[in-house]
Amino acid sequence: MRKNVLFIIGDFWPTRTGGTIRIEKLIKYLPDLDWKGVVLSKKLESMNNHEVIDSTPIYRTNAYNIGLLYQKIKGWFKVKKRTTGSAPAGAVSQNANGRLADYFFVPDVDVFWAMGSVRKISQIIKKEKIEIIYSSSPFASVHIAALLYRKYVNKSIKWVVEFRDPWTFNPFRNKKMNFFEKIDHKLESLVLRLCDHIIVTSDAYKQEFMNKYPLLSPDKIKFIPNGYDSEDFMQLRPKVTKEGEKIKIVHAGNFYGKRSIKPFLEALSLIYQKNPTLVNEVSFTQFGIIDPEGEAFNLENPNPLFELKKAIPHKDSLQEIVDADWLLLVPGPGAGTMPGKLYEYLATGNPIIGLVDEGPAKELVLKLEIGYIASPNDIEAIFNLLLEITEKRSRYASMNNNSPELKRFDRKNIAREVSLLLDSCLIA
Repeated sequence: MRKNVLFIIGDFWPTRTGGTIRIEKLIKYLPDLDWKGVVLSKKLESMNNHEVIDSTPIYRTNAYNIGLLYQKIKGWFKVKKRTTGSAPAGAVSQNANGRLADYFFVPDVDVFWAMGSVRKISQIIKKEKIEIIYSSSPFASVHIAALLYRKYVNKSIKWVVEFRDPWTFNPFRNKKMNFFEKIDHKLESLVLRLCDHIIVTSDAYKQEFMNKYPLLSPDKIKFIPNGYDSEDFMQLRPKVTKEGEKIKIVHAGNFYGKRSIKPFLEALSLIYQKNPTLVNEVSFTQFGIIDPEGEAFNLENPNPLFELKKAIPHKDSLQEIVDADWLLLVPGPGAGTMPGKLYEYLATGNPIIGLVDEGPAKELVLKLEIGYIASPNDIEAIFNLLLEITEKRSRYASMNNNSPELKRFDRKNIAREVSLLLDSCLIA
């Protein structure tokens, strides 16, 4: 008999990020394993309060754009300065949201959405006959919504917490003021204690949680990685390599926070200075925005080997990484950081340029022997590996992407692991 699970996630369709795609793929494959997904997420702009997409009920409750309100209040007390240009309103309010969350809101600015969603959770659970709540962050307010329901409304409901990124030890997180910092850590501890199971997307995250909370049972926390959907790749055209074509290096995805493309661009600039004729032999394309440091360097040091393009739909992004000769991976700081795009990179079989420090991403690339590794800020090391590639002395080529090691990360197998954990919740 099919059972129902409620996914509480900050953003969902039509937003498509690594996190939303993870939940989307679980919802796609869980029905084959006797589980049906229902979604609760934030309502933004012209979204509907409730709709059914591909047989999945999606409920949304109003989000409060505190950043936009903050900008308006500032405008009442301050004469606006004339500028030659301005960022889009959405970008401005997002930046303001980030600043406010850093200093005043625990765990983040969506905490008001979380508190306002508890009643809706009650309605959904009754209407959809939900048996398990599954809150999935990186924005920890989703866990607060589940926590409030579990603690004050229905103590018997089963609850799975998923950390796609860590909470208080997230390397991209800015430390709050001392009072709010203590509340944040207290809430994290409460969520970990009251939930039934914890899922992390990096094995290193599990160890970090165990180090911080030594009384946490190892059996309560399970590593279930991100992955790739083999069916997505079946819909793409095969890669065709023509003799004499440029070596194509591709990075698909935005740079944000403490992740920077600048060191790679610096090394690429040195490569071009060494051999300007490479403009006819090598290209590097970035799909999506780059960080301010990288953007400034690119404006001051234009390089014909580098092309910056806007972000593209997920399917088009997959086609670009299939067609590439090399794939750039820059996970950013944090020993446990394991970007979801790595698994889609691996699924192409194309070799990887990994600008990573010690951690699971480096270990996996080296284990599969599918590319070069250099420290993210070691310009000389990045230059040397680019030299290997551009002078065609590299020992790496596209690998067989049918290996058993890779099959583990197929979204069907990821869904199977999640379904087994959900089943165990009902048995316990």
